[in-house]
Amino acid sequence: MRYIRFLKYPRCSYPRKQDSSTITALITITSDLGESFCSKDVTIAANLVRDKDGESMGYKVHQWRAGMRNLLVDVNVGDITAYPMKLHIAAKYQNGDDSCEYLSNAGNYIVSAWSETLCLLGKSTIECMVERRDAGLILMSFLDAGITAGAIDVASLRETLATAKQRRLNCIELGTGCGIVGLGLAQALPNCDMLLTDLPEAMDVVKRNMLSARPAPNTTINFEVLDWGKDLPTTISSKEFDLILVADCTYNPSSMPSLVCVLATLARRSPGAMVLLAQKVRHSSEAIFFEHIAESGFIQNDHVAIPLPSDEELGFSDDSENVDIYIFQTRNSGDSLRI
Repeated sequence: MRYIRFLKYPRCSYPRKQDSSTITALITITSDLGESFCSKDVTIAANLVRDKDGESMGYKVHQWRAGMRNLLVDVNVGDITAYPMKLHIAAKYQNGDDSCEYLSNAGNYIVSAWSETLCLLGKSTIECMVERRDAGLILMSFLDAGITAGAIDVASLRETLATAKQRRLNCIELGTGCGIVGLGLAQALPNCDMLLTDLPEAMDVVKRNMLSARPAPNTTINFEVLDWGKDLPTTISSKEFDLILVADCTYNPSSMPSLVCVLATLARRSPGAMVLLAQKVRHSSEAIFFEHIAESGFIQNDHVAIPLPSDEELGFSDDSENVDIYIFQTRNSGDSLRI
């Protein structure tokens, strides 16, 4: 899979005709971690969409060429001050549906990008307001495993989620990034308390996405800073969790001891908790996670490999073939975990 990303926020400039303006943006098309670029020609559509009703206010086709690392796109538009708009950049053959099911079935392997709402200030700069589209695809890197985990259907996980019909379900996501997995679950699962956690630098983007999210009935969403290398805040260590989400956090082997230590600490307080791990393996050193988690008293209850869409004609042959989903729980709810 490849992702369209904004390298620079959209900007507005006026040509000689004062009754029109041009929106420009610098984009790229890369793999999830940005280590490789789309290596084939792709026709790109830039569509300026009116915020209130989705009507197209400007449209232009551009060409991404093999070997490119970035592409400047532009769209002509009338008076942008008249109404807030968003810039949507997508492969021309794509309808804007970025769900995994659609991407797989339709053969579309480039995830589109939406700008935040554009509001003209003066004559040349654009203020980026809070994005109000569904949480996820806004001005931030997100990962293959994260998208897939948002749609996973594993039997043991399904049973855990079903308990929300009888009582509130307490969930925490470690290393939430932009929040796509936790927010996706919170929008689908009623009667749930979702706590998103990450380092301080992720806070701004996560909170923007929280504002754009539409939680399911009786579901709450919160964010708290959590550094795996430090003691857990009492606001986290004092809680009992039913589900612990970890999506695409195993690519840095040096952080695995700290991550597993956090999982073990959470499980000591919540011995019945289920750990849902989603990963796309990028190198063999990621196997160290499984060594650490086994040594800490967890057992693997479930595993499913979900094939990722791939298309060599679009230059995606270097992608991992699968996203792996694992379910871990403690060996015995009464055992003390080693940390």
